[in-house]
Amino acid sequence: MINLDQEPADKEASHGHVGEPKAPMLISMLFLLGASSGLCLSLRLFAKRRKNSRIWWDDALLVLAWILVAAQSIIVVSNIIIGFGDQVDSLTAHRLQSIGLLNTVFATLAVLGWVMSRCSVALMLSQVMDGGLRPFMLFVMTTVSLLGAGNVVFWWTKCSPVEWIWIPWHEGSCSPEYTQLAVVITTSGYAAIVDFVLCGTPWFLVWNHRLAMWERFGLGSATATGLLAAASCIMKGVRIPKDGTVDKDWTVSTFFIWACSETALVIVAASIPVFRIFFVREPSQADWGRRLAPEPQVRMVTTPSAVSPGADAKRSGSTSDDKFKSGPRVRFMEITREEDES
Repeated sequence: MINLDQEPADKEASHGHVGEPKAPMLISMLFLLGASSGLCLSLRLFAKRRKNSRIWWDDALLVLAWILVAAQSIIVVSNIIIGFGDQVDSLTAHRLQSIGLLNTVFATLAVLGWVMSRCSVALMLSQVMDGGLRPFMLFVMTTVSLLGAGNVVFWWTKCSPVEWIWIPWHEGSCSPEYTQLAVVITTSGYAAIVDFVLCGTPWFLVWNHRLAMWERFGLGSATATGLLAAASCIMKGVRIPKDGTVDKDWTVSTFFIWACSETALVIVAASIPVFRIFFVREPSQADWGRRLAPEPQVRMVTTPSAVSPGADAKRSGSTSDDKFKSGPRVRFMEITREEDES
């Protein structure tokens, strides 16, 4: 029975979760996912600026997706500080409400991050496709957006009143459990299919092209990371909590990890192909100018050697005609460019 007024007898039981066995693991994993995806995204933006390419919508969507990953990490840390992971009997009603509400917000941000990251990859692939395949990427972006929006609306309207989602002792009713399970399976299954399609599309585009070994390695790394994102999406669907209340035995902590890794891995996979700029030297304007300009012609220019007045004084009986009796001397090589008379 939850005591709505009295504080727990052992207040330390609801604090100090950083010392719990699973709390450091959870915080470390979220920090690793956020830092690695943020580093790859920063390198992607830096590479584009180095190439003098403008930041496009696919980059903006990835930035927003990473912001959502960071927000999810902040929510998890806040939940741990409030009392996430404790037994329900050791928490006050106010803390239970806060944890349940934050869990619901976390799930919403996870869905939005999934939508933005997949739309970014589809938008990036549409730039290198011909006109016949671009409608397919538009179909992917549309269905992903509609599925994500419907998912968010369902999870916020499945209970009446809405407070019943994070206040289980509140009077109200929710959708049947089989309906919630159907939504979870449908969303996770379609998300995994989209990830597999987005991973295979680049190979379809370059199948008839010859790639260098390091280019194949980069494309393979991006594909492998995308497949890990698909696996994370499936695991997130398996571990998704059935309600928004606090979890007693930390089983929902794996849901937090899979939800964050799903979006973070897509950010990494979308950034890897841009890293080729660091390994390929693009020709500068000066290089193009040298390539288009005519080849210089080398000719021998002969000039009479200059003789100082002091040297004339040392020569006895030398005249001005004597200076040229031995013929002209080669003084230097001059490289000139023959100009057209026109």
